[in-house]
Amino acid sequence: MMQDRNSAFPAVDVRQRQRRQWIVIAIFALLAAGLPLLELVEHSGQNAIFSRDGLRDLGAACGMAAAILVSFQFIIGARLRLLDRIFPLNRQFVFHRFFGGTAALCALMHPLVMFGPDLIEGNFNDLLCWPVFVGAAALAGLWGAGLAALFRQRLKIPFHRWLVMHRLGTLGLALFILVHFSFAEGHFEVGMVHAVLIAALSIYGLSFLLNRGVLYRVMAKQAVGRDTLAFDLAPFTGAGLSHVPGQFVLAAFQAKGLPREEHPWTVSSPPFPDRKLQLTLKKSGDFTARLDVVEVGDRVRIRGPYGAFGPCFQETDAATNLIMIAGGVGITPFLSLLRCFAQNSDSRKLVLIWSNKTEADILWKDEFERFQKTLPGFTVHHVLTREPSRTGVSGHISADRLKTFLPDAGSPYQVFICGPGQMMTDIQAQLAELGIDASRIFCERFQI
Repeated sequence: MMQDRNSAFPAVDVRQRQRRQWIVIAIFALLAAGLPLLELVEHSGQNAIFSRDGLRDLGAACGMAAAILVSFQFIIGARLRLLDRIFPLNRQFVFHRFFGGTAALCALMHPLVMFGPDLIEGNFNDLLCWPVFVGAAALAGLWGAGLAALFRQRLKIPFHRWLVMHRLGTLGLALFILVHFSFAEGHFEVGMVHAVLIAALSIYGLSFLLNRGVLYRVMAKQAVGRDTLAFDLAPFTGAGLSHVPGQFVLAAFQAKGLPREEHPWTVSSPPFPDRKLQLTLKKSGDFTARLDVVEVGDRVRIRGPYGAFGPCFQETDAATNLIMIAGGVGITPFLSLLRCFAQNSDSRKLVLIWSNKTEADILWKDEFERFQKTLPGFTVHHVLTREPSRTGVSGHISADRLKTFLPDAGSPYQVFICGPGQMMTDIQAQLAELGIDASRIFCERFQI
């Protein structure tokens, strides 16, 4: 069932996107696993798998897999909008961590399996050559990059400094891998590995040069809740970006006193004909706590839009009721959606369950009251976790409360959740307790 063409935003062919996802997965799997396996089968046909030559072949295959997985990191790092249309960028971040961890394990297995018997026997002759030292440096760099990313917060490394080190370090890592594969002795054909890695680096470099984003100017700044600011942005010159409710952008504020680091933020405004944008940001981290220094007139470089969260990207139509569950500033994708619905006088049933710490944390309070008047099917349920509620209920969202908030089981509806990670995990489990099929539940997760 496709979305109604007369609705507030364009339809998306969900089945076509799923087919493309499987095609991309197949290509990645064939490159990362298929190429090393083909080489292993071709060159180890005469060798027993646990013989010395067989182990060397297996170790070489692990090294090939590690190099190809590192190549994928540059494709994801390019943040291609074309790939985002198949796999949303925030989901690509999950792949990025998976590929990085798998590459580190394969790279570690590479020397251990190849030279394990020699190490046990104390034979270091094959290890005493410079290409092996380059490979060892690449292995150390790969593990160092992974551990630094994993423990960045514990090590108290500022994000903008870590990001520069991470990018430069992985570029150096790719160079070391190319040199190692070019000069290390072995009978594997490594031309395809070179081709994959060079192609990935080329994509990354071209994206860096061509995908610089659009320059916006801060036109207005206002407080819309406790520790929360909204910034109205307009294109500096020319055309801006066109987005769909629920999508996010990568924004880098060019304000005095702020590092020029890029962050993902959901657009809270509806799609405007003049391509203006609004970002609603909670001051909750090292960077966002300094957003007060941003002034009207400052520039913001925007890349995107990215993401595939919301009814536009699912099989839905104007008869599908929508359940929106938000935690704190996780309201932003739903704010964009509700504003769009209000502009188009949408009459479907819309239920918002919104958890905040206190009454003061409720954003855009007056506007949500207007939604209840302008959207006939809209209902909001406020849940406050740290003070008695005057407008809803107190405590945390539970399965029993969800049961009272949700519409009749017989009506078609979909559930969209955006908020802190643990909250979304808990609510998914609670919805499962109520018998709601997982295919009707969609979450928006941001973890770079």
